[in-house]
Amino acid sequence: MNSLIFLAQNFLPAGWIMPILDQLAFFPALFTAGMKSGADPFGLALPIFGHIFLHADIIHIVFNMMWLIVFGTGVARRMGTDWGPPSERAFRTGLFLTFYLICGLGGVLAYYLVQPDSPYPVIGASGAISGMMGAAMRFVVPTRELQRDPTRLAPIFSRPIIVVTLAFVLMNLATAIGLGAGGYNIAWEAHLGGYFTGLLLFPLFDVAIRKARSGYLG
Repeated sequence: MNSLIFLAQNFLPAGWIMPILDQLAFFPALFTAGMKSGADPFGLALPIFGHIFLHADIIHIVFNMMWLIVFGTGVARRMGTDWGPPSERAFRTGLFLTFYLICGLGGVLAYYLVQPDSPYPVIGASGAISGMMGAAMRFVVPTRELQRDPTRLAPIFSRPIIVVTLAFVLMNLATAIGLGAGGYNIAWEAHLGGYFTGLLLFPLFDVAIRKARSGYLG
């Protein structure tokens, strides 16, 4: 979907695609104004998720899709999108996509809480992908609990999780300061919001999947 919309952005006439892009990009200031004026709920909700599928240029989408493959693949496999009957795989794929969108929601809401009056649009899958990274940390980062039982998740306050999380936060802050000084707008708030959404909420999805996997394996 990200790639298809990006192709549409670049190859369809501007008169066709620009009205759609204006509806999908998340403008915090417009959202704030819409909330105050009681705007159409669907119109308010659409950019909250639609911004995930927009990207500024080829570098933006390639970079994001690369990280989506790195982290999203592991999360998708952990959630069982590649095992069981087709109907069950389809259900778990839908569950994965739901989790992906929830991470994107967490990212854009974090950005909005920090900059509710920003006139600049938020676009890109970075928040959702950061959520995939946060989720992956729960079963990839080596901890004593995972060494004893690889089917479990690393505790949220285990030392490896804390170290990785601090590194991610500091990296985003440093990148935001460095690129911001060069005139680039980086939605570091969305990265952190998505990451913590994935880190904290993934166990809810993982419990359901592990129960289903146990029943399937008998």
